[in-house]
Amino acid sequence: MSSSALKAHDDKILFKAHNDSTNLSRNTKRACAACGPHGGGEHVVETDLKVCTGCRRIWYCSGDCQKKDWKRHKPFCQIHQRQQAAMDQDAQTLSAIGTQPNMPSLNVLRDMLADFANLHHRVISVVVGHELGKRSNAFPPLDFKTDCISLSLKLRDPDANPASIYEFTGGVVPCPLNSLDSEKQQLLALYAEKLSEANIHSSTLGMFFIPALLRVERPPFVYITTVELRRDHLDLNLLKKTVPDDAPWWAQLDYNAQKGLVVRRHWNDRFQTYVELLGTLKQKEADIWRWEKAEDSRGNQRDKEELRERKKLFKK
Repeated sequence: MSSSALKAHDDKILFKAHNDSTNLSRNTKRACAACGPHGGGEHVVETDLKVCTGCRRIWYCSGDCQKKDWKRHKPFCQIHQRQQAAMDQDAQTLSAIGTQPNMPSLNVLRDMLADFANLHHRVISVVVGHELGKRSNAFPPLDFKTDCISLSLKLRDPDANPASIYEFTGGVVPCPLNSLDSEKQQLLALYAEKLSEANIHSSTLGMFFIPALLRVERPPFVYITTVELRRDHLDLNLLKKTVPDDAPWWAQLDYNAQKGLVVRRHWNDRFQTYVELLGTLKQKEADIWRWEKAEDSRGNQRDKEELRERKKLFKK
């Protein structure tokens, strides 16, 4: 695979602020849910995609693709519509109370959470892997059909750095699906089913995907995403803590969020591998934030030492 093709899988470094004019995160690349980002012919662009009129969260390049995907999408569509109706009701309640006059809409807060989860997904993998690794070195570390990862959050500041908008307040791993209410169980079961094929193909590569439930306390809503675990995430030496040893297992996540620290993965041509580097988001324009590497961080210094060791091996 060419260097440019490998670099195409680098993590995003530019993030846009949100507004009420879109119904999907401005930082999420749209693709046809049926044929994917490379289907539908080379001339299909994001602006040509049509949104599902039911949930308004899934996009298609044609009516044929939508019909073909309907059996899979139907249960998701119904749940998304119920969630949206509940969010609309909550929005009316919050508006009537009038305690937070400058609060963004719940749809915008949901998109902010989607970006927040994307920004922190690398460190979430390491922190979750560390906690599971303390219990067992078995891999996969849990059954993704009966267990998930549950993280509780609350809004810190909607005007903050995108990596600091939310605050981590709790977490359960593994979280049994049968401990959740019926609607969350149904949604997570559907999500786990979607991960089944990916886990079959990735298990031979030492990778495993787990559904993660992010629950915001106030205003109340949920978001489901995927945590990628590799076998080396269970290595207890991988996580370099900057919080006390007796702190809750999820405390490192909130430390990073509070400080606006973000791990991004990039392809390194010199050593022909992906490296994960720590950095922060810097505001470049009114609505644009750019990730910049932290030159003096402990994590980046460790990565530099590992790369130097690889360089020595290459010379032998």
